[in-house]
Amino acid sequence: MKRTSILLTALIIIMAAILTACSVNTSEDSSKTAQEYAQEKQEEILKCFEDGDKQGIKKMMCKYATDNDSELDKEIEEAFSFIDGKIKATQRPV
Repeated sequence: MKRTSILLTALIIIMAAILTACSVNTSEDSSKTAQEYAQEKQEEILKCFEDGDKQGIKKMMCKYATDNDSELDKEIEEAFSFIDGKIKATQRPV
């Protein structure tokens, strides 16, 4: 259980970093701090995982990632395989 929690936390941090790397500070509300933006993205990612929304995760990726990563769908599928039930707790991004 602890291993799954660690893997899930690491996965969320990695995905948040990947997702924000494509669109750093291009949000409509540029008054958000990096912490607020990271928290918002984390919540969006968790909601997609809880809802089983693989397309939602893919839509968060930048055009370059969706156009050039031939294994993106497989990688997203693998990320979902780490979740074997309801997400019970998360940590705020650092």
